[in-house]
Amino acid sequence: MATDRAVGMMNEAYFVGRREILEWLNGLCQLNLGKVEETANGAVVCQVMDALFPGTVPMKKVNWGARSDHEFVANYKVMQAVFDKVGITRHIPVDRLIRAKYQDNLEHLQWVRSVFLDHEANIPEDYDAITRRNLGKGVSLYKPAQSVAKPAARKPASRPAPRPTKTVGSAALKPKEKEKENLSRPNRSLGSSSTSSAARSPVRRAEDSKEAEKIDELEQQVKDLRASSATLQMNLESAEKERDFYFHKLREVEVLLQAYQGPDRDTVLQVLTVLYATEDDPDGAAAQAAAEAVLASVDEDEFGAEAPHEALDAAESKEGGVVDDEAAHDRDLSSEAAPVSASSYAEEY
Repeated sequence: MATDRAVGMMNEAYFVGRREILEWLNGLCQLNLGKVEETANGAVVCQVMDALFPGTVPMKKVNWGARSDHEFVANYKVMQAVFDKVGITRHIPVDRLIRAKYQDNLEHLQWVRSVFLDHEANIPEDYDAITRRNLGKGVSLYKPAQSVAKPAARKPASRPAPRPTKTVGSAALKPKEKEKENLSRPNRSLGSSSTSSAARSPVRRAEDSKEAEKIDELEQQVKDLRASSATLQMNLESAEKERDFYFHKLREVEVLLQAYQGPDRDTVLQVLTVLYATEDDPDGAAAQAAAEAVLASVDEDEFGAEAPHEALDAAESKEGGVVDDEAAHDRDLSSEAAPVSASSYAEEY
């Protein structure tokens, strides 16, 4: 059957504008398309293939009400199967078309129109686009297919008119031929201006493609940063839980050591010195002093803080002597000195 012709990006097929594409599709398929993006689900191109190659498209499988990506892909599978059946060797960029981007779908429709021009003669004269479309699924959900009147006659798509050639000896031409030549001159000027504007379209397409790539790259960077932020947050929470866990363990060890009243006091002193060590105390002197203060306070709690005073008073009353006022004053000061607690030292350092 048909074979795909080579259509490069500089081919005249890619210089056809959006308005002309939409008018061609609306006339052929009796639709009411207003945007190129409305063809992203692939159903419209399936109907174009149905018109070009009658009997090759299973219209019952075409889903006009497709909304999600997997439904779009199903339509493009039908389209690709038709291409393979009729001998059109072209790979459909499904992953780009289903995103409903203007530039991707416009270029695809421009290529489809070039295939249409090659095989327009295959379309039956009595082809009824509405009847064929109603064989598909979800036609009522496809808004461009609603409230469209059937046209009286279908106009064939126009090919670019060949440029008129200059003739030698225009003075010998007949009046009618001179009139035709005069009328063709403005058309040549219009054609040159349209060609110059169309020549700029590849540059615009390249710029749009670069911008789309930058947007995709920035979106990927945002996703990566969000994932990295979530990972850091999880690590922080895990570190805080681990810190609290070991802090409580060390606190329990400290409480047990403070309550220890056995004979191995040196070992307890060494362990408390390790617990109270800080970076500001490299030699450990302050930590050892704090540990000794804690053990001293434990001893006072064991024997009672008033025991030494009571013994001294008993000795004085027995001997009948009087204690020196200055010595008694020093004794009172020493008894009033508050012991250093482990928790206060830990908060200070």
